[in-house]
Amino acid sequence: MFLKITKWVSLPAMLAASPISSYAGNYEFLLNLMVCACAVGMVQRSVASREYFWAAGFVGMAVIFGPALLFKILLLISVTCAGALACTYMAWKPEPVAAV
Repeated sequence: MFLKITKWVSLPAMLAASPISSYAGNYEFLLNLMVCACAVGMVQRSVASREYFWAAGFVGMAVIFGPALLFKILLLISVTCAGALACTYMAWKPEPVAAV
C-alpha cells in the first residue's frame, strides 16, 4: 500500500518539477539531479515489486532528467538496439518441427 501511494505521489511531483527546472537558475542542475535520483529509486522499488510498466515510466523520467547529455544519447541508442535485437530474435526464432 505504501509503495502504491508513493508511486502515485512521486509521479506528479517529478512531472511538476519539469517545467520549473528552467526557472531554477543556478539550481537547475541540482533540481534535475534530484528528479533523476528519485526516478532511479522508484525504478528500484518498482522492479522489486515486479511492476515493470511503472519501472519503464520511471526509467524514461530518469533519462529525460539525467544530467549527462552523452549518457542520454548512449542509453537511447542502447534501448533502440536492444529492441531491434529482440524483434529480430522473435522474427527468426526457429519453431520446433513436429515428428511425423
